[in-house]
Amino acid sequence: MTKNLTLKLYPSTVYKYVNEFHIKSDYYNDAIYEIAALFFDYREFAYTIKFIDLISKSNSALYRDAVLLKANAMTELGKLNDAISLLKKLLPWYDDTNSRSLIHIRIASVYEKQNDYANAIKQYFIVLNLSVSSWQSGIACERILQNLLKHKFELTENEEFLLAVSLYNNAKFTSSLETLKSLIKRELKEPLKTETTKYTIRAYIRTGKLNESDYLISQYKNNSSLYNQFLKTAADELWKMKKKQAALNIYQTLYKSATDAILKESHKRIIQSLINYNANFESIVIEYKDKYPKDKATEYFLWALAKSKIKERDNKYAIKYMEESLSLFPKGTYSARNRFWLAKLYENAGKEIDAIQKIKEMAKNGGLQKKLSRNILK
Repeated sequence: MTKNLTLKLYPSTVYKYVNEFHIKSDYYNDAIYEIAALFFDYREFAYTIKFIDLISKSNSALYRDAVLLKANAMTELGKLNDAISLLKKLLPWYDDTNSRSLIHIRIASVYEKQNDYANAIKQYFIVLNLSVSSWQSGIACERILQNLLKHKFELTENEEFLLAVSLYNNAKFTSSLETLKSLIKRELKEPLKTETTKYTIRAYIRTGKLNESDYLISQYKNNSSLYNQFLKTAADELWKMKKKQAALNIYQTLYKSATDAILKESHKRIIQSLINYNANFESIVIEYKDKYPKDKATEYFLWALAKSKIKERDNKYAIKYMEESLSLFPKGTYSARNRFWLAKLYENAGKEIDAIQKIKEMAKNGGLQKKLSRNILK
């Protein structure tokens, strides 16, 4: 619906009415906000402020948005310092990332109108410190780059890294890489050096510069710990980009040479790929479950093995893997499925006592779920 900007509205009459003594409904504040927003659209900024002042103070999203609207009206009236002061007084009312980010962005925008780019940049960095992956961080990092073109502002190494990570998380990979390449040339201290290298690898891969990524990783061949970390970083990035085969080639290398957590995660990725392609994964799953019997992934892998055996009509091993899963994860994500199929397989094998026991266990643990009776093998 388009606004009729030739329409004449009379805010004084409306204001007089809503400010009179009335029994106010639970939606009074909401109504006043909508009225204030309407008069703001028709550039009645002074009355926008007066309407907002009728809204009860609280830490609600409505009150936050109302004060942001009031600050906008002040800005339109040229009361920039008052707008900044108002917004700063609003901050203590909120401790959630979303609200604080919105307020800091609004403060920064007012500083920009004052051509105070240094303070605007500082406010935008507060937003990045709150979160480098929120939609507000996307606005903040773009505005930082724009303001840096207008004002020479010396960033710290941590600020450059924060900016680069935010650009990366908001899919601004080329801009992120430019910042990271500048940063990585310096003598950085740990852990900043390692984290910068990881994000540089990610940004290289995201921008299609695989040779540059490989070269950067190769610089650490004499440090097996870092070398394996960076190889896994590359593999994980390729995996996220659905370049599974390229990722698997690296995971296979890590599976043979890495230790501890990196080996475990690589082992897990290889199994996931084999399961997805319905390849023979029994031996590698058995190796995983024996090494990490209590890991959450083990339950899923055992269920995948059992499901595969059910399809092959190898009921002996299907039962074996499901019983093993229940012994390790009696109340796990796949426990209801395991009990359902065990009851069915035991019944088919004439083991009615065992079948009844599984049905009792299902009843005790919440009963049969409808979805289990609908093509559970899919």
